[in-house]
Amino acid sequence: MSFLKEYGYYPFGLSMKVIGKEAAGTLQNKFKFNKGSELQNQEFSDGAGLEMYGTRFRILDPQLGRWLQVDPKPNEEISSFVVFNNNPIRFNDPLGDTVVVLSAPSGAHGAGHLAILIQDKDKKYSLWSKNGTNESAGIYGQNDKGDDKGFGKYDTPSEFMKSNKNLVDKKTGQREYTQGFVISTSAKEDRGAEAGAKKELDKDYNVLGSNCATMVQNALDGANKKDGSTSLIKTILYIASPILGLIDQKTPNIIYQRIKDQNNGTVINQ
Repeated sequence: MSFLKEYGYYPFGLSMKVIGKEAAGTLQNKFKFNKGSELQNQEFSDGAGLEMYGTRFRILDPQLGRWLQVDPKPNEEISSFVVFNNNPIRFNDPLGDTVVVLSAPSGAHGAGHLAILIQDKDKKYSLWSKNGTNESAGIYGQNDKGDDKGFGKYDTPSEFMKSNKNLVDKKTGQREYTQGFVISTSAKEDRGAEAGAKKELDKDYNVLGSNCATMVQNALDGANKKDGSTSLIKTILYIASPILGLIDQKTPNIIYQRIKDQNNGTVINQ
């Protein structure tokens, strides 16, 4: 019986010597560091030990901990060449796929508004947002304010944040979405996020039951990510104190903070 060769790594993927003898007849294993990234072949890398990532052919130098070309979806607040947000213990990025929870803290008279960017099959970011109703003082009714159901194709989250779709308040000069929280996903999880968002967008708007925040939470559930739900203890407090519980469970700004607390991710600002 043959076995795949065992490898050990430093945090950014540089190989280290593994203690112990290699079993006789062990097979070479070209898929190594970080969930299947492929070590470059001898002809391409001249033995440099570079790592290839995903279908976009991003090349990582594990000695430097840097991409060797601009990351197509960079965190521009740090560097377009930085890998794993400079924290490879906490973050991984096998394919560069992400969803981005968007926060508009001034929305709904200060209660906040949430939306989400989801990558489509072409790896472009599209906006998903449940925007409300004009009926019954905006509390419930048909989604007649114009939901965003996969709007646009943006190459990066930062491109959306600077786009005309992220409206500027004429009084304050501040854009609607001031911050985004980037969460790593897979292509399968992206499709799950789309399905979750669509399910909630098909419902009529209800400020207490189906609103902007619940749409984002459904998308995160579909992607198998933490959705910012409260703990069991807080749910009990909600029953004991309905008004305080309602604020805690339904306010978009509070839910956004819990989403950040519950998931590994990166904050970007407009």
